Parts: sequence; C-alpha cells; structure tokens
Amino acid sequence: MTDHASPVPRDHDLRTCSGSLHPASAFRDGLTGLSTSPIFPDQKALLRFRSTPWTALNEGPRLGITAEIPQQYGRSRLVDEATGVGFLAFGPKQSLTLRHGGLALSVDQLNRARELVPTGEPPAAEALLADARFLAGGADTVDAQRAVLMAAIACEVKAKRVVIERANPERRQGLGGVSNLDEITDRFYQQAFGVSLRLSNQALFIKAKRLRTLRNKIAHEGEAVDRDECDQLVLAATQIFAWLNAIQPTP
Repeated sequence: MTDHASPVPRDHDLRTCSGSLHPASAFRDGLTGLSTSPIFPDQKALLRFRSTPWTALNEGPRLGITAEIPQQYGRSRLVDEATGVGFLAFGPKQSLTLRHGGLALSVDQLNRARELVPTGEPPAAEALLADARFLAGGADTVDAQRAVLMAAIACEVKAKRVVIERANPERRQGLGGVSNLDEITDRFYQQAFGVSLRLSNQALFIKAKRLRTLRNKIAHEGEAVDRDECDQLVLAATQIFAWLNAIQPTP
C-alpha cells in the first residue's frame, strides 16, 4: 500500500517547536552552544535568550482628567423644592465675584432703593427665619438643632401675627391658648379665615407637624438633628411663610 501522507517538515517537529515541553526544544539550532560546565563539558548549553528592547504598554489613562472625579468648588446647599432633598456639594471652599459696568446702579436708583427699604428692626418672625436659614446653610459651621428651633419658633410667631393683624377680632378669640403650629394653621385658621393648611397642602401640613414635634424634642430632650432633615424643615418653614403671606384679611 502506498503512503500518500506528505512528510512532516522539520520545522513542525513537536520535539523542537517553540513552546514545546519536550527537552529537545531547549536545544534548537542556532540557539545553542557548547557548555562551559566542568561537569558536563560535551553537553549543549541551554537556550541563550536574545534581548529585546523595552516597549511601553498603552493601558489607557493614568489618573488624568478623564479618570478622576471632577470636583465642585465652593459650598452649595441647593434643594430640590419638589422633593425637599438637598444636592451634595464637595470640594474646597472658594469665592468668585463677577462685576459688569452695565449693571452698576446710579445714585438716583440707590436713593430710590433706600426709600423702599423699611426703617427700624425687621419683624421678629422674619428675623427668626433668616437666622434659621443662616444656621442651616449659610454659616461656616452648620448648627442643625438651632436651625430647627429657630424655624419652628418663626412659624409659630408668624402664624399668630397673621391672625392678630388680619382676622376679625370676633374670630380670633382663644388664640392665646393655642401654641402648636399645626393646630393654629388648621383648626384656628378655619375659625378665623375659613382656610386650613391641612386642607390646602397636606404634605406641607405634615412637615409643619414634624417641625413642631422635633422642636419640642430638641428643647426638652436635646434630640440630635440630621442635616438633610434640617434642610427639609427649614425649606418647609419658608414655604409655610409663603402660605401665611397669602392669607387674605377678613372683614
């Protein structure tokens, strides 16, 4: 029988192919030499490695601007009004002042603005709310407990002042005996104005109740206040002020 298989070239000898584990692969032609060992002087030496130049590998960015998290500079206490959730800010504090000559006020405009600014001390409720907002986000060191206390007191004072200034005297009887913010803006406001925060804005009314509850816990038990909840309650106090300012006087 005739053998039609083509002969295997010497280069494909598995014993001498590169990468083979056969001992003979260590003695390929051109890569061997006489051993200098005094023990086996006639044995062929093992493979002499040819040196190759070093090549840099391209593995992508090395902590460059495309691989680092960008920083937001300055302090930012932006709050989503719909959810009451504050946006996180990080990075070193910085300040920047931008001025444009076209925005400068004239002397007449400054005098007019001075005439519009009320003289004397601001109302107590507005001053307390301003303090609360400063302590919650404007101060270098945030004081969440004091911010909530100021916000709760500001709302209580504002709610009572609106009744005293806008309600018919006959309808505001018994106001002195009511101190809870949620009770004033619900039952008592229905009596004095025919409106209720509970009926007008249920979500805001719930926050008013939480503001009153947390205020009492801080004042009597030293309750700790979470920063996020502080931001939400101070924002709620600002919204309660807006609701109170919209109350129309009764005849």
